Amino acid sequence: MRLISFLVLSYLIVEIIIFLFAASVPVNNQQLVQQFNQTESTIINQSYLGKAISIFTHNLLIASLDFIPIIGIIWFGISMASTGIVLSAVSTQSHLPGLLVALLLLTFPHSAVELPS
Repeated sequence: MRLISFLVLSYLIVEIIIFLFAASVPVNNQQLVQQFNQTESTIINQSYLGKAISIFTHNLLIASLDFIPIIGIIWFGISMASTGIVLSAVSTQSHLPGLLVALLLLTFPHSAVELPS
């Protein structure tokens, strides 16, 4: 295995571990869930084109920050951890284990692109 392949694979594994750990810790934060629901309803109430533009610009911003050397790695870790924490808060409110929901999300083919943002 080439060094770059090893580094990319190692980086991916570490980031998935960060996400799974953050999602597995139960978070009971009603304010965080309300903020998530408000953001979700804002996106859902937009037209199809509005949804696509809103989601694309957000993902582009997060992905652009990930490309900055050193800072991008740290930003990506923070992004994965905050995604796991929000997932944990929402799943805790729904009385579902966050780790189970996180593992189910990882089964989707678009998870590698969507979860960091």
